[in-house]
Amino acid sequence: QKIVEENDGKTVCVVSHGIAIRSYICLLKDGNLNNLANAQWCDNTSIYEIEYYSDGARIIKDADNWHLLK
Repeated sequence: QKIVEENDGKTVCVVSHGIAIRSYICLLKDGNLNNLANAQWCDNTSIYEIEYYSDGARIIKDADNWHLLK
């Protein structure tokens, strides 16, 4: 939330380890971590694109790995 608030109107790239990203995506999708064990794993360097709004967030790209397939 701090990153969103400090960068309003900007595009920001956040890089992290898989379990941290997986945990965050699980929170965005389910609102809690209860289903973390069943959450989708993604390829290393997969891309998630998330748009933030005043009333929440929306996942635009979900574990996109197009750059690995070229």
